[in-house]
Amino acid sequence: MKIRLISLLAAVAMVLSLAGCDDNKADKPFKIAVINSERVIAESVAGKAGSAHMNAVSGELQAQLVKLRAEYEADPKNKELEKKLQQGFVELQQRFAEQQAFVNAKLNEAYQKALVSFREKHGIDIVLPAESVLSSGPRADMTAQLIAEFDKFEVSFAAPAQEQPPAGAAAPVQAAPEAQGAVKAPADTGQAPAEPQGQEQKQ
Repeated sequence: MKIRLISLLAAVAMVLSLAGCDDNKADKPFKIAVINSERVIAESVAGKAGSAHMNAVSGELQAQLVKLRAEYEADPKNKELEKKLQQGFVELQQRFAEQQAFVNAKLNEAYQKALVSFREKHGIDIVLPAESVLSSGPRADMTAQLIAEFDKFEVSFAAPAQEQPPAGAAAPVQAAPEAQGAVKAPADTGQAPAEPQGQEQKQ
């Protein structure tokens, strides 16, 4: 933690010294913006859309798991159904993780573009995350301005075209209704399918 703090302060000091050496910009104030990234994701249009998408994905995967569990519980001595349930659980967990990574990647791509646009628009020299700043005044917090800029970027969570799954395979996850169209602006919401209860786990 101490090393990280020293490195951060050294970086800021270096940027400030370089700015002071530029005669062409000597008359311009050096601007630093402090950003609460968690708030940006939580309050932005795209962040909310990403959360809604993952909630929809979670609900659909849970429904598929419930169906698999019901088939097994109707004939609990059937080893094939037990195996199908266990394999289905693993596959659904994997698909949830893939969807989460997909959403995070789409949001992060737009977020990075928004940061560049925000910095250029407001003449910001350096952007710092709020969690790395020891102390700052209210004027340094430009989270609201970044959210406004982030909302100008469109992000679509529509899933790419997929091949038809083989017979007997679980249906592919579709994009959430809210995400079918393009939306404006990462999201760890939704719940992964819960592990089946009452089964012996295969080693």
